[in-house]
Amino acid sequence: MVRNFEEVAFSLPVGTISEPVETQFGFHLVLVTDREEDVPLTPEEARGQIVAFLKQQAGSERLKSWVEALRARANIEMAG
Repeated sequence: MVRNFEEVAFSLPVGTISEPVETQFGFHLVLVTDREEDVPLTPEEARGQIVAFLKQQAGSERLKSWVEALRARANIEMAG
């Protein structure tokens, strides 16, 4: 999350709207409608999230390697 946005979002009380917040994406208004307590994960929940993350990372790496291999084998000529 963008730092300016995060600071405002987590400092406002529930039910309030911020002043305009500037980020690299433009200007924003933040409306806090609810706040949930941060509940620690059980070891099983954490393990599940970690496994899912690692699988996603491995898949991304395989895709990147595959695309690089395709590019290396491609014979592309520019006509002009």
